Parts: sequence; C-alpha cells; structure tokens
Amino acid sequence: QKQKMCDTKNEFHLEHGNSGEYLLSPVHNAYYVHEQKIKQPGEPTFSTYEFNNPSKAQPLSFIITMPANKESDADVSFDDLSIAINQQDVLNLPVHLKQKQILYCDGKTIKLFNNQWQLIQTIELHKSLPLLTTGRNEIKFDGKFSGENGAPIKIEVRVKSDSERLNIK
Repeated sequence: QKQKMCDTKNEFHLEHGNSGEYLLSPVHNAYYVHEQKIKQPGEPTFSTYEFNNPSKAQPLSFIITMPANKESDADVSFDDLSIAINQQDVLNLPVHLKQKQILYCDGKTIKLFNNQWQLIQTIELHKSLPLLTTGRNEIKFDGKFSGENGAPIKIEVRVKSDSERLNIK
C-alpha cells in the first residue's frame, strides 16, 4: 500500500470504516475536454467520449470546470448541462457554470463551488445518478454556451475501486 501511495500517478480516497479503521480506495479517472462548436441550427453540439471502468458498476462521479484562458470571454457561462451514459440514463443539470467554478459530484450529491472550493449551490436531484457499468462506457456530454468565445469545459470522470483496510504500523 505504501509503495502504491508513493507513486504520484496513483490517486486514493481515504475514509473511516464502521469499526474505526481506515479504508483506502484506489481512484481511477479520465480527463476530457468539451469545446464550444459553431454549428448550423439543429446540428448537434454534444461530445462523445469512451470511459473504461476497471471497477464495479457505480453511480457517475465527476469534476467539471471551465478554467479561464486568454482567448475566452469571462462573461460566458455554460448552461443546461447534460450527461448520458450508454445512450440512456440522461442527467440534466439546471446549472450555470461560470469560469473558475467547479461542479463536483461524489456519486451521491452534486455541488457547485467557486475556485476556492467554497460552496455556492447544492443541486437537487430528481432521479438517481446514471450508472457507469464495468468495462466500456459511452459518455455523451452537452450544454449551451451563453455567448461566443466560451472557455473549454474540462471533465474528469472518476470511479473508486474496492476499499482495502489500511495497515497502520
């Protein structure tokens, strides 16, 4: 465990177990970018990604940001965000993501934070989060930019593997 944790390429989640012990879960993630597309009316603007889940099936977990860059307009927001897993289970989020904000989902709740991780809003879910199955998953991501020159949207999809009891000596 210690050797795995020393490798900076690995990421982990640490939590208290029921019996007071610590549980360590490896986290697997993938990064994607959704860019503003200028298309003809009616032409789809969604992006499609493939995510290979090496773990058991679990609710979608993600971090979505719109980082600022020199070419982007700071007033442009990203609205009506939607994520579909395997052409079903569409998650529609009535959120207005602005530059330097963070949309975080831990597989249970979805929260909007500023760039200092201060809570702005908790988003109400009216149905359960879509499931990432074991193995290959197709992710469709869409939304609307409120103007031109919107910064690219960065998407990190995250899954946790089975927890191991942490051996503390």
